[in-house]
Formats: sequence, C-alpha cells, structure tokens
Amino acid sequence: MKKILFICEGTTEVFLLYKILKEEKELNSNEELLENGNLKISNIKGLVTLFFSNKNLEIYIHNLEGKTKLNKFIEGFSKSREVENIEKILFIIDADFSDVDCSEKNCTGFDRTKESIENNIKIINKANADLKSEYFITPDNENDGMTENLIIDSLSCIEIVKYIKEEVIKKVKRLPKSEIKNEPKSTFLMIAATQNPLRGSAPAFLSKCYDKIDKKNPKFKKILEFIKNNIKQNY
Repeated sequence: MKKILFICEGTTEVFLLYKILKEEKELNSNEELLENGNLKISNIKGLVTLFFSNKNLEIYIHNLEGKTKLNKFIEGFSKSREVENIEKILFIIDADFSDVDCSEKNCTGFDRTKESIENNIKIINKANADLKSEYFITPDNENDGMTENLIIDSLSCIEIVKYIKEEVIKKVKRLPKSEIKNEPKSTFLMIAATQNPLRGSAPAFLSKCYDKIDKKNPKFKKILEFIKNNIKQNY
C-alpha cells in the first residue's frame, strides 16, 4: 500500500485538492470527513488524516491553517511514527507577495516560500532519507500570488473576470474609506458574487461551483497535472 501526504496551507487549498481528487474515479473519499455529502473541514484532525484511497493507494492530508505553522508541523511530523509510514509528501502552499525591495536575490514571495519548503524537506529527510517530496506553490509554481489568483484566472466567465480585475477593483481601491488589503481575495469575492449559487468564500465556491472552472485552462492544468501525475506514479 502506497501512502502519500498532502500538506495544504489552508482551507482553500484543502477544498481545491478535494475537488480535484474527486475527479479521479478510482479514488474513494474518506466518508468520515463528509457531512451531507460535502467535505467538513473540522473533521480533518490530528497530524495526518486519511483523505482518499483505493486498493493500492492511501492519500493523507494535513491542513496547516496558515503558512507560519509549517515549521512547527514539520518538526512534530519528523519525530512521529508517521514519517516512516508516508512515502511521499506533496506541498500545496501560497507564494503570497514580497513586502521588500526585490532588487535583492530570492526576495519574492515565491522564492521565500520555495526556500522555506525546501529547508523543511531537508529536515524530513534527516528522519527518513527515502521519503520523496514535491511542491506546488500557487498560483503557478513560478510567480507571486495566491490560490485565489489561480481560481480567478481559471474561471470560465472570462469577460466578468476581466471587467472586475481591470475596472471595478481599481476604481474601488481609489474610493474614500476603501480598505482593500488583500486584492486577490477581494477580487475573488467580487467575481464570486456574480455567480449562482452565491458563495462568499473560496472554499465554499470550490465546494459548490467547481464546475465554473475551465479545466483546460493552461494555468489550472499545471496544478491538475501536478496532482494527477504524482498520484498516478503510485497506482
């Protein structure tokens, strides 16, 4: 039995992974994590939780509930029995954005996140040298941004996305008393408000409106292929 662990930054990444894995017809979701047929995030508990499985593969998950908790999790995981049972770890974490002058080397949000993940992989490999690791840093494993950026750029309502990104959000930011501190999340909420059923957060949107994502979009295909390829290697 092959065992893979996905480490997700937060609820948005967990729901995105859940919906993608659900597309894999040979995998069965852990019914104990569901409520009324939908994933209930509070049911994901402990160091690792069984997420999906088939006769040859078990997929486990850990929800960090914030990138800042990565180091602490890896420290605990590397000292646990689970580090000997898992054969591969896959990270899905936001790049976020740099808050410094990026004339310096390795100062982008992507670079910093990559460095943090790779440093933690070294810690894991000290505990289990045979444990393999890969990562996907959203939105595209290359640039700064968030999972919301990935979702926004993959939606099939292209004209709405373009209008809100290029017209609405820019005008709102200039208005008095506007306090937009996280532009991707604010942009996503505005776009989501145009869709039916109405869902006010990225996890809720993914849960009910996953079909509004264009699976053939080049940006979405990158994470889709990352997940599917790493799973297929273990069938």
